[in-house]
Amino acid sequence: MFDEYLLQAIVTRLIDGIVLIDKRGTIKMVNPAMSGLFGYSLEEMEGENVRMLMPEPYHSQHDNYIENYKRTGVKHVIGGGREVVAKRKDGSLFPIFLNVNELELHGEQVFAGVIHDISGRKLAETAYRETDNKLKAILDTAVEGMIIMDQRGRIELVNPAALRLFGYEDGELIEKNVKVLMPEPDRSNHDRYLRDYKETGRRSIIGSGREVIGRKKDGSLFPFSLAVSEVELRDRTMYVGMIHDLTAVKEARSRLEEANASLEKKVEERTKDLERINTDLMLVNERLEEEITKRKEAQESAIAALATEKHLNEMKSRFVSMASHEFRTPLSGILTSVSLLGRYSAPEHADKREKHIATIKTSVRNLTTILNDFLSLDKLESGKVEVNVQDFPMRPLMEEFRAEMLNFAKNGQSIDFEDDGNVDILRADRHLLKNILINLVSNALKYSPEGQEVKVRLGRINNDLVISVVDRGMGIPEKDQVHMFERLFRASNVTNIQGTGLGLNIVKKYIDLHNGSIAFESEEGKGTTFTVIIPQQ
Repeated sequence: MFDEYLLQAIVTRLIDGIVLIDKRGTIKMVNPAMSGLFGYSLEEMEGENVRMLMPEPYHSQHDNYIENYKRTGVKHVIGGGREVVAKRKDGSLFPIFLNVNELELHGEQVFAGVIHDISGRKLAETAYRETDNKLKAILDTAVEGMIIMDQRGRIELVNPAALRLFGYEDGELIEKNVKVLMPEPDRSNHDRYLRDYKETGRRSIIGSGREVIGRKKDGSLFPFSLAVSEVELRDRTMYVGMIHDLTAVKEARSRLEEANASLEKKVEERTKDLERINTDLMLVNERLEEEITKRKEAQESAIAALATEKHLNEMKSRFVSMASHEFRTPLSGILTSVSLLGRYSAPEHADKREKHIATIKTSVRNLTTILNDFLSLDKLESGKVEVNVQDFPMRPLMEEFRAEMLNFAKNGQSIDFEDDGNVDILRADRHLLKNILINLVSNALKYSPEGQEVKVRLGRINNDLVISVVDRGMGIPEKDQVHMFERLFRASNVTNIQGTGLGLNIVKKYIDLHNGSIAFESEEGKGTTFTVIIPQQ
C-alpha cells in the first residue's frame, strides 16, 4: 500500500505528462501535467480515444497502427521514443518527445506514454540556426579577411575574403597551422610566440594591431594590417584575426615617395634657375611695373566700359521693344475709339459712345501709368528722389488710395482692407508709400480675373509696419520668381497683358529708401501674396 501511494504521489507531481491507454486506444488515466500540456481537464481526457491529442494524419491512422501492432508485433514507437507533434484542446500544435512502453496492469495489457514538451528546445534550436546563418552571412560578405584559430594556432574558420587574399580554395586551410601564411622568420617563431604568451601573458599582437607581411599560396608576399582578438569561450580560448590588405596603400605610398623625391630634385634645380632668373627679372620688373600698372588700369577701364555699353545696349533694346509695344497698344485703342465715335452721333448710340469713351479713358490711364513708371525710374536712377519720412494718419491715405484703385478694378472685382488696430499712425514717406500700395494692388487687380477680391492687410510686428497684398489670380511661374524685381522683367505667363516690367523694380527701390524689405509667395494658377515691412523707428 505504501508503494502504491508513493507511486501515485510521484506521478501526480511529475512535470512531464503520463497517459495510460488500453489496447483500443482508450485513455485509462492521465496525470495533472497532461491537463497543463493539452488544456483539457482530467475528466475530459479519461475515457476518450488518445487520438484526440493528435493532429492529422496521426489522428486518423492511430487505431490502424494499434491493430497492426497487435496483429504483426512490429513496433514503431513502443519500446522507444521519438519527436512528434501533439494537438491541444484549442487546436494549436506543439512539439513533444514521446516515449511509449507496453506493460500489464491488473491482468490487462496497457500502454504507458511519457510526454515531454520540447517547445522551448525547438525555439532555442531555431534561434541558434538563425544566429548561425546570420554570422555565416556576415563572414561570407565581409570585405576584410577573417581567420579563427585555436590555442595551438590551428585554423578552424577562414572567410572568403581571406581565401582570396592568400590564394587558397575553400577548405584548404582548415586544420592547418596559421604559420603557413607567414614568411620567415615569423613562420619559425610563431609557435614559440604562442607558447610564450600562454606562459607569460605578454602580448605583442593580441589585443592590438600592426602591419605584417603575409605569404600567399604561390609564395608571393604582400603587406597587410593584422588585428588579433582573444575570445574566451566556455571550454576553450579562440583567436580571431582581422586582415586588411595594404598592397594598394603601400604601392600608392611608394609612388608618392618616388614622386616627392623627383619633385624635390626638380624643385632644387628650378630654385637655382629661378634665383638666377629672379635677379635678372628684378631689374626688368622695376621698369615694367609702372607700365603694367598703367596697362592694367586701362584694360580694367575698357572691360568695365565694354560691359556697361553691352548692358546699356541690352537695356536699350528691351526698353525700345517694350515701349513701342506698350505705347502702341493704348494709342491704337484711342485711335480706333476716336474713329468709331464719329459713327455714333445719334442719341440712340449713347451706350456705344460711352463704351468707346471708357476705352479711351482706360488707354489714357495705361499711358499715364507707363509714363509715371519711366519718370519714377529716371528720378531713382539719378538720385533725385528725396525721402520725407513723417508721421501721418492711416485712414485718410487708405480712403484716398481706395478711390483711385476703383478705376483699375475689373467687373465684379473688389478690394478688402483690414488692419489689426495698431496702425492708426504711420511713419513713412506718404507719397512713396501710396505709390507702393498703388503698384502692388493694381498688379493684383490686373492679373486677377473678374469677380475676384484683393485683400490688403495692415498690421505691426515688433513695431514695424507690415503690409500684405493677397490675390487669387494667375500667380507667378516658379522659374520666373527669382527675376521679379529686375528692371524690365515680366513673367512668362503675362506677355499678353499690358505692363512695363518696371513696377516691382521701382517698388523695391522705394522700400529700400525706407530701409525696409519686400518678399512674396506665389503658386501659378492659385495667386500671390506680397509682404512689405517698413521700420517705424
